[in-house]
Amino acid sequence: MKVETKNNEIVISYIGNGITVENKEGQELKIRERESGFEIKFGNGKWNRIDDETDTVVNQTKYKASKVAPFFG
Repeated sequence: MKVETKNNEIVISYIGNGITVENKEGQELKIRERESGFEIKFGNGKWNRIDDETDTVVNQTKYKASKVAPFFG
């Protein structure tokens, strides 16, 4: 894993096993890298894949597109 800053943002490269971002209330956003993009999970929710071609969040179990969180679009 490589961590650096660019344009006042933290950039994490070569994720490997995944990362967890936690706020002061203890809520967690988990991110893991996959061969064609990323998977994200908020709290105890389901893992969702971000499709690189359509730029939408796709539910892993049904592969049905869902609404994209505001910070992803």
